[in-house]
Amino acid sequence: MTKKASSGNYTVGRGRPPLETRFKKGKSGNPSGRPRKAPTLLDTVAKILAKTQEVNVDGERKSLSMEELFLTSVVQNGIRCKNAKSMMQTLEWVRDVDVARSKRAAHEAQEQKPAITREMLKAMTPEERIELYNKTVDENSQKPQSDDPLQSKRRK
Repeated sequence: MTKKASSGNYTVGRGRPPLETRFKKGKSGNPSGRPRKAPTLLDTVAKILAKTQEVNVDGERKSLSMEELFLTSVVQNGIRCKNAKSMMQTLEWVRDVDVARSKRAAHEAQEQKPAITREMLKAMTPEERIELYNKTVDENSQKPQSDDPLQSKRRK
């Protein structure tokens, strides 16, 4: 069943194909490769929003992304009350930005406070501990009950 190949003592058989039918060096066995996956709607939208466009802003040429231009347009329409949906979206964004700023300010204020250690508590008098406790309770009672900006929507 074995055949002799044309070049010398090479025998053709199982696991030993003829030399002329083997893959050629430097050439892929699948030159086209695997087809690319079709882009999703999200991919297409992200690609469009990533493009930039030259615009005049206060008499100055600036290169802005389509995302920035779109958001600017929505906010401007909301401010001018040209479109009720734009106005509501702008108000929601302003509220969300305000909530994010207040959270950031509270977090920064919390980081600036020194951490109270057990050694510090041991060194305090009972009156100082009571004062610290009352101060902490007062600070925590002033905080809003929920950090969720969408909670007001859920109540409606």
